[in-house]
Amino acid sequence: QAPTATREGGLAPLATRAPAYPRAARLQGVEGSVVLEFSLDSSGQPVGVSILSAQPRGVFERAARDAISAWRFPVGAVGPEHRLTQTFDFRLGGRDGDAEACEQRTGSRLCWPTR
Repeated sequence: QAPTATREGGLAPLATRAPAYPRAARLQGVEGSVVLEFSLDSSGQPVGVSILSAQPRGVFERAARDAISAWRFPVGAVGPEHRLTQTFDFRLGGRDGDAEACEQRTGSRLCWPTR
């Protein structure tokens, strides 16, 4: 199952890329989450990405950073002084209730919470 992403702040990206689940974590059955904070440059690209939290530490941060760097937002949607947050949850499949909690978007492996 692909990692899920939770939008915070109401600004929807125009283009996204799901983070790759790290192979070692997948093989070991490790799950977790990463919360990123970032600004947008004048072209709508995330810049100044920082990690607000990561559980467990040192496992999913690189995958989350790589994914968010490929996202694109509307040009001029917010100024560079505005900080946005993005949460990526890394969960392996097979949990009851996961399907009900998300909506798969066509052409994307991201799972956006519907609640």
